[in-house]
Amino acid sequence: MIKILISHLLFFTFLFGNINPFDDCVNFTSKLDRDKYFIGENLYLTLDVNIKDGYHIYSTNPEKSLASSYIDFKDSTIFSIIGIINEPITNSYYDENFKQQIHYHKDNIQFVQ
Repeated sequence: MIKILISHLLFFTFLFGNINPFDDCVNFTSKLDRDKYFIGENLYLTLDVNIKDGYHIYSTNPEKSLASSYIDFKDSTIFSIIGIINEPITNSYYDENFKQQIHYHKDNIQFVQ
């Protein structure tokens, strides 16, 4: 009886153990500004970001948030310069603990880099 109970417990642990509410709180799609590029040309990456209700991401400007949002390129040897991220107007609130204005995004936004 105990072996059956333990096997059921292990089964449900593996089945439901990886459910994390943060896994689907932000989704995005990416697109490039055109299909063909030549050496020395600029590439513009657009990210359409969908943030679920009740969640937010911080501004991409390090001066406007505690931990700024950023795009991490796994193979940056392809690019010689990675520019700033253009972001829409941010929402903000004053954080009493850190004594600073915190800027963030919610809902649907678009980043261009």
